[in-house]
Amino acid sequence: MAESFKRIPLGQIYESPAALRVVDRQSVEFQELVASVKEKGVLLPILVRPNPNLETQEAFPYMLVDGLQRFTAATEAGLEEVPATVKELSDTDALETQIVANVMRIDTKPVEYTKALQRLLSQQPL
Repeated sequence: MAESFKRIPLGQIYESPAALRVVDRQSVEFQELVASVKEKGVLLPILVRPNPNLETQEAFPYMLVDGLQRFTAATEAGLEEVPATVKELSDTDALETQIVANVMRIDTKPVEYTKALQRLLSQQPL
């Protein structure tokens, strides 16, 4: 499967109708993500594939596979483009990738954040 990395204008990406999760735009976590994206940009690329429905959706050359939260936050933050990995995937492969990406997502524990913040503060004291 061919794969490449590029920066893609947000207006060229079509949200998959098969997205596994919805974006809770009102949640504190999402609002914090939007603030972070405004300040730092999108740090982890989203995953897209060439749009298999290009004949009917010409304005959207890419279909989102993974990274709906980051994609939506980038849109709300007013970014024009987002870093993306482009990968050739069939419908089945795209769905499998979405499932695996979500199953393998492990939330960071507060103690892990605390340790990282302590390291950061030791390197850059206030």
